[in-house]
Amino acid sequence: IGTKITSPFTGALLFVFLRFSTSTILLSILVLFAKRKKIKISEYRDFAFLGFLLAINVIFFTLGIAHTTIIMSTLIYSLTPVLVGVAGHFFLHEALNRQKILGLCIAFAGLLFLINQSLSNYQQDALGEPIGNILIFIAMLGYSYYVFQSRKILHTKNHHALQTTFLTFIFTTICSFIVLLFVFSTGNIVIKSLPYEGIFGF
Repeated sequence: IGTKITSPFTGALLFVFLRFSTSTILLSILVLFAKRKKIKISEYRDFAFLGFLLAINVIFFTLGIAHTTIIMSTLIYSLTPVLVGVAGHFFLHEALNRQKILGLCIAFAGLLFLINQSLSNYQQDALGEPIGNILIFIAMLGYSYYVFQSRKILHTKNHHALQTTFLTFIFTTICSFIVLLFVFSTGNIVIKSLPYEGIFGF
């Protein structure tokens, strides 16, 4: 909801950068007093990849939410636990029962039906525009892979959750800043004055 309120005023990319740069600064204070693990230089690639995946999620979500409804975006993101469960089965050797497989099939069938319905003009008020739903779907895939990869790193390399989040946010901020600079150079960013209620979007 906050994204839908604030991003029209700041622009999607600037909104993502401001949100994550602010969060990173706040997390840095918490990390100072939290339990930390010494990170090897080679391990920073894992956090860079996590940051990239999270950047895909937040950038595509912020772009897509302007063209779809909150209800539809929530329904699309409901696929996340199922996709993470399937990935966990094949790559982390976690149990995958028939209920999860059936749930995945039903979820995908339902999603395809809803996207097909959104192609009808009379359904767009409830289900959003097709381009918005496609962008949200890409964001959901990025988030699902991010969740899976986070679990893999935390479980196999014994990193601390807060430290992992902090380092991931640093790389997400860097990724969003690079994309922001590129778009800014094209002159496609328009910044409007932010109303009082828009501050809560962050």
